[in-house]
Amino acid sequence: MEFPKELSKTSTFRDIIDNNCVYVDKTDLIAKFASLKGPFVFFRPRGFGKSTLISSLQDLFEMGLDNFHSLKIGRLWKDKTYKVIKLDFSSFKESSSTEDFKASFNRELFTALKNANLSLNKVQENDGPSDLLSEILMNIDSTDLVLLIDNYDAPLTAVLADKTEFTSRQKILSNFYSTVKSYQGVFRFVFITGEINYFSSSTFSSFNLSEDLSLNSDFGALAGFTEDELECYFSPNIDRACKILNKLNKSNKYTHDNLLSTLKRKYGDYCFDNKCKEHVYNPSFIVHFFSELKEEHPNSHISESFRNSSLDNFLRHVLSKDIKEQLLKCIDLGISIDLAQSNLYPQLDMLTERNLYAILYQLGDLCIKASRKGILSLGIPNLEVKQALKELVKDE
Repeated sequence: MEFPKELSKTSTFRDIIDNNCVYVDKTDLIAKFASLKGPFVFFRPRGFGKSTLISSLQDLFEMGLDNFHSLKIGRLWKDKTYKVIKLDFSSFKESSSTEDFKASFNRELFTALKNANLSLNKVQENDGPSDLLSEILMNIDSTDLVLLIDNYDAPLTAVLADKTEFTSRQKILSNFYSTVKSYQGVFRFVFITGEINYFSSSTFSSFNLSEDLSLNSDFGALAGFTEDELECYFSPNIDRACKILNKLNKSNKYTHDNLLSTLKRKYGDYCFDNKCKEHVYNPSFIVHFFSELKEEHPNSHISESFRNSSLDNFLRHVLSKDIKEQLLKCIDLGISIDLAQSNLYPQLDMLTERNLYAILYQLGDLCIKASRKGILSLGIPNLEVKQALKELVKDE
């Protein structure tokens, strides 16, 4: 039996490669859009590898092919290196007030500009985020910069229950994106990830020229593991898991193929592309299962660790009786919910009941089961999500 490679506990590309951990190579897909300018936005549920994707892009643009020669992009990429401004908006989502939020945003941006080796001689750390960025960009006259933003939606989702603070943060973020748009000529590439799509709201209309890759069938497998990838990169882990499970159960019940089927029922069958072409497993669930399966069974339900508590709390307060009954039919009877494709990412100035199915889709609680003439049928992807939804809709 082939010995399994180490499973990484970090989302940082360099650490994964340097420690010879499993890295599921999607760099051929990265080459498809990274060769273009953007700006691009990409939405997937929590735990689907968006941060690893951002980290891979950062290393590619900063270091070129230094760490990619053995990967698919090694024969595809011809570009030079760039200065990269990389921001993670989840790092300042828990600010206690609007002023604290602005100050935390400033610090994150100032650090990112410094890490990109940009000249900060004429700027002050206490300038507003938009002013700080503008003062840097106005002195750049060529496409020498790359902008990467991870978890862009985190500051808004964290204050869903506070409409005043939500609106204040929207304004600050909208001004920031307006600055990015004003200086788009200096950017070689812009890429933004998140879980919930607020960009379609009127507040972010200043940045509505970005191309959304989320439903594009060419990138349906950009985040998450396909079954072929699970077989290719995790086959030794599957065989090892069978051995451990058979020992725990004192049987020969588990084989490679039936464990793969079990993993699909529990953690797979997500689809997010509008042609219903690619079906993927939740990578965080898969890595957790293999990492925790040692001498005992992993936790029977692991999704709680990967759920967005802010959104779950919000949903518990706004789910109506009718919506709960509809979701229970999805859970118990396996029925689907039909939505127009345009309604999967509606205008979200604030999350409301009429947008709940779209929100549940963006969270990964619902996924695409079928596609026909612009109408998408949504259903529950797997047993893990089904259990989480049962907890969400139960009466307290």
